[in-house]
Amino acid sequence: MSTFLRPSSDRAVIRCDQCPGRPALPTHREETDTRRCVRCQGELRGLPRPHPEDHLRSVCRRECPSCQALTFNGERCRTCRDRCRTCSGPLPKRPEYAAGITHVEPEKRKDRRRKWVRTYFPRSWDRDQCDACQTAASAKDPLRAVLAALPDKLVLACGGGVPPAVIDLIHDELQRHTLVRLAARIERRLVAELGRPPPQTRRRRAPRECAGRGGTCGRPVTSPHTQCPECLDWPWCVCRRCRPNPEQAACPACSTR
Repeated sequence: MSTFLRPSSDRAVIRCDQCPGRPALPTHREETDTRRCVRCQGELRGLPRPHPEDHLRSVCRRECPSCQALTFNGERCRTCRDRCRTCSGPLPKRPEYAAGITHVEPEKRKDRRRKWVRTYFPRSWDRDQCDACQTAASAKDPLRAVLAALPDKLVLACGGGVPPAVIDLIHDELQRHTLVRLAARIERRLVAELGRPPPQTRRRRAPRECAGRGGTCGRPVTSPHTQCPECLDWPWCVCRRCRPNPEQAACPACSTR
């Protein structure tokens, strides 16, 4: 590794002596080991030979260069750009996290445990969400409500934020389905699937979904049916509560009367 200072700057220029032409690396840390990933310098992230042009490991190409959070394209994450991780909107100005830490002196405690100082920490799990997305579950905006229903594991797998293509798809689905139905489909398809045990311990199959309306219905159906009663246009029962199988005399509720 070669290090020298620019005449017009105090920042060091790091060059890799192991690469042809001794290219300048995208870092100014003088202690950089050019045999490792130039961004993380991890002990287990040595670079293959010959070195890649950007001197990065493949995993670091998908991480935020500021906080190492997983991102879609390796650029700065939404939090570091002061954008909401759910809707990509601007984040409001908030006080520093340390400013919200409160200490209660022993003599002022009300729980009679006056030997220690009690410390309260501010809520931090939603600081990277705008005010509207924090209350999306009870908001009137259907898009935010659907985004709030997405499981955290799925959002993390997408780089910590919802891709624009997914938002466009949700807009399109909201034209054909209600918010309640979309949230129920997310619960059935995504939340239940991500929380399932490994295949060898599975005991119960997920309910089959209706294939009607060109595959966009998605209501749960039971075998051997492949479509829901509405898509099959079954007539309503006299109680007007459900659409029973026409081969049955009445719905289960009316048959017990």
